[in-house]
Amino acid sequence: MEIDPNYAMAWSNKGNALCGLGKYDEGVKCCEKAIELSPGIGPAWSGKGVGLIGLGRYQEALDALDKATEVDPNCDMSWLNRGVALKNLGRSEEALASYDRAMELDPGLAATAWSNKANVFYGQRKYDEAISSMDKAIELDSNSSDLWYGKGEILADAGKNEEALKCYDKALELNPGQAMAWSGKAYVLCNLKRYDEALQAVGKAIELDPQNAGLWNNKSLVLEALGRKDEANECHNKTIELGLESEEGDRLLSVVGQ
Repeated sequence: MEIDPNYAMAWSNKGNALCGLGKYDEGVKCCEKAIELSPGIGPAWSGKGVGLIGLGRYQEALDALDKATEVDPNCDMSWLNRGVALKNLGRSEEALASYDRAMELDPGLAATAWSNKANVFYGQRKYDEAISSMDKAIELDSNSSDLWYGKGEILADAGKNEEALKCYDKALELNPGQAMAWSGKAYVLCNLKRYDEALQAVGKAIELDPQNAGLWNNKSLVLEALGRKDEANECHNKTIELGLESEEGDRLLSVVGQ
């Protein structure tokens, strides 16, 4: 993309586009160029904040998004992303307030904002508030498989396995290719001692994401619970080959065989 080197908005637009593509380093640099040329350009500050969140530099992201909301107090996305930065800094109450502000400015963001609020409550282990928030998100966007999956995760962590299973099933009805929903379903089926069904579910997850070491670890644990030791060892070897990085393996470890 060739742009006028002195045209701040073009740099800002390019930076935001790059961040949207996951090219956060490049995106941040373009936004910084825009800010250098025109310090009062709100979208550049907002884009810089998004890029810094993508890079895991949450305090710097918050500083940029604070500036974005100062420059343009009515920019809904700046408030929404500011909430993300605050949540990752452990400043939960401020994050919730920031999400509320985003919803006030643009009711069209409400489903995302409620989902984000649910994640804040979930991180605090406030399950009732998390479930209530996710329900509000689902009311607004009932065809989102991600929201049903998210509710399933909260319910599963809260020990409400039958309810969680219904949510995972709904997520999979909407998107059968969602590997982590199959994994979540396998988890709650293990909690319910329904190991044959759990094996089918984790097998489906592996079909969709065969390079996920955590899923192979899960399958080995389910096979072990079923007394199929040789097959369990084969899956365990696959886990080692891929390198276990996923947290999903630990999740099943606590329930299989109890």
